[in-house]
Amino acid sequence: MIFTGIISNIFFIIILSYLYSFIYKKKDKISKNVHHLLNGILFGLIALAGMMVPLHFSPGVIFDGRSIILSIGAYFGGPIVAIISVLIAGSYRYLLGGAGAFVGIGVIFTSALIGLLYRYLFNQAKSKKIIPLYFFGLIVHFCMMLWMILLPGKTNTDVIKELTLPILLIYPVATLLIAKILIERESVIDDQAKLVSNEEKFKSVFESANVGKSITQISGEINVNKAFCDMLGYTQEELQNEKWQDLTPPEDVRSIEKLLAPLIKGAQDTTRFEKRYIHKNRTYVWADVSVAAMRDRSGKTLHFITTIVPIDERIKAQRELHALKEDLEVQIAEKTTELRERVAELERFHDATIEREIRMNELRDEIKRLKEEKNEPT
Repeated sequence: MIFTGIISNIFFIIILSYLYSFIYKKKDKISKNVHHLLNGILFGLIALAGMMVPLHFSPGVIFDGRSIILSIGAYFGGPIVAIISVLIAGSYRYLLGGAGAFVGIGVIFTSALIGLLYRYLFNQAKSKKIIPLYFFGLIVHFCMMLWMILLPGKTNTDVIKELTLPILLIYPVATLLIAKILIERESVIDDQAKLVSNEEKFKSVFESANVGKSITQISGEINVNKAFCDMLGYTQEELQNEKWQDLTPPEDVRSIEKLLAPLIKGAQDTTRFEKRYIHKNRTYVWADVSVAAMRDRSGKTLHFITTIVPIDERIKAQRELHALKEDLEVQIAEKTTELRERVAELERFHDATIEREIRMNELRDEIKRLKEEKNEPT
């Protein structure tokens, strides 16, 4: 019966503690002091609600989860939350009266004080771990049982004998459980807020980029920014539900799909290539395309983030350079042929000159010989 009453009260407290997340979501939209005020009222009211459905041990002596919720409230919220929640819970316990009123108020004050000490004396990251939280709950409820010594008459002995074990077995675990629930809720809310913030930042960068941007699905559907639309002469409404394949010359689609296949399979994270897009006026627009794969935690590719930079001017310059190079090569070839012909002509002239010189020398020698023969005596 005692265990059942304690557990029922604790489950009631756990359910009410989920209300904390509703206020935590608003923390960035309201002032810090208002946030503390609301949390203090919330934890105070949860403790008060717990005292409305307590375990009645004897007339005027009740047990509930106020020690759990007030210690956690002080740990999570700090001094302002602790003071407000203690005032609400303490006032209600005073109005309830009975033999255990003084002890009950003492438990309220002590629980909040231990929560504050735990908040400020322990490293914030370590204080959220399971073992420290369990010992935090154990200390809170050990001190709670020490207060039972001050109960009047034989009540103190009966309470200590019958409730020490259930309290020290159940309440620290309940403290750990509720604290972890609130920590996880805070983490989820913070992650969601970061996700929304990151999405807004990404959207701002995405839309304001002066180069083409696209969130491209695996199947090809694109969500593009204004710069991309301007590049191809479309409006964003005209490109809704379109695929990149629809804006690509049909003969180029297969080669691009081959480049994207390693990203889909997870073999690569990024790729870069040049491709043609079809302008609204049916001309071709050349672009330098960079693609990054976005994946979930399991590594599955969700979509691509694509950056598209128009390079028509560069392609035009490359073509002009190529044409110039070809023209220069033709001119060089022509000049080389002409030079070879000139060299051959010079070689022929040189050979003819040498041959003539040799013939002239032979004629001189012949004339000299004839003269010498003529002058010989007969």
